[in-house]
Amino acid sequence: MQLFKDCPAFAPQLLSECLGVELPEFDQAVLQCADLGEVVPVERRADAVIGLLDTALIARIEKHEKTEMLIVVEVQNGFVEEKIYRWAEYCGVSADRSRCPVALLVLCPDQDDADRYDRWFELGPGFRLKPQVLGPDRLPVVTSADDVARSPELAVLALAAHPDAPGAQKVLVEGLERIDPGDAAKYTEYTLTLLDGKARDELEETVAMGTVRYRSEYTDRFVGEGLRKGLFLVLESRGVVLSAEDRRRIEECRDQEEIERWCGRAGTASTAEDLFRE
Repeated sequence: MQLFKDCPAFAPQLLSECLGVELPEFDQAVLQCADLGEVVPVERRADAVIGLLDTALIARIEKHEKTEMLIVVEVQNGFVEEKIYRWAEYCGVSADRSRCPVALLVLCPDQDDADRYDRWFELGPGFRLKPQVLGPDRLPVVTSADDVARSPELAVLALAAHPDAPGAQKVLVEGLERIDPGDAAKYTEYTLTLLDGKARDELEETVAMGTVRYRSEYTDRFVGEGLRKGLFLVLESRGVVLSAEDRRRIEECRDQEEIERWCGRAGTASTAEDLFRE
């Protein structure tokens, strides 16, 4: 859900580009309060509620903002049919408070769950609800670094949906190299969080080989591991003998700038003392 909190415009983008939903004209999207509780001691909090605001129209009506649509965003990691009643409440309360159309966007990492949610649910005589469901099969495969740079949020979800697509991880990293390094680090972390097993290991290796340094808890560790491995190979090729203490010093160092200094000296070092000189 952090993707939507960081970029509220991602919700209407998914509805429009991936699901073909026609949206009202708007020029900004903002995150609104997701607390849908009433005056009863029962909490009702949607994962995220995004409001689309037409500020061009606002300027014409005494600068009072007018909400054109609300998008209730939910993430489902499993099929629970009873959840539809909660969603009906979310949508009803949102529509009642804002007096505008409401879209229900449900993201399902598992395609079987997506298929089961993607239908009309009968809630009573003449009362039906159909969520806008986004599963892996509605997300594109990552094939263009330009597209990654244009919409890194979509690229993160797309890679999580198709982690084994040939070349997708390399394209993701190439695309993230074209945006702000701080943002690239953030999206790298998001992607690593969504992946597991072999796919995550492969992305870790790809990130470590990238040309732009993504400073984060995850990526600094991956880059540092790559630098240490390379340092040992260069020293071995030059016949530099390292004691157990020297090796431990390199392996336990978490200061990336220090490791980079050692790598710069490795090409000319003849002894461990040359490497570690102050």
